[in-house]
Amino acid sequence: MKLLLFFLFLLLAIFGLCEFLHLIKLLLVFPKREMNSTLVVMLREETAIKQTVFAVEQFKWLGSKYADRVIIVAENLSADTVYECERLAKKYNLKFVVKGKE
Repeated sequence: MKLLLFFLFLLLAIFGLCEFLHLIKLLLVFPKREMNSTLVVMLREETAIKQTVFAVEQFKWLGSKYADRVIIVAENLSADTVYECERLAKKYNLKFVVKGKE
């Protein structure tokens, strides 16, 4: 049991060290440049609401470390699904776009 806990602790420590080294690398490569990123989520009919909720949760928890902007793109979705996804996007101030509609 102690051996299992040791390996679990070691694995988590390695992940933390990798994340720390990645952060240092970003600071060295882009010292004064701010990263500006946009996440584009293309929705599919069968998982559209789940995808929207996932994007909202990630943006809510991670903020600008996840993405500066989130654009949710709907194409060929039913009216009910579009309404629900649009409502979620508006609630969390995310941009919602229906492809092919102006």
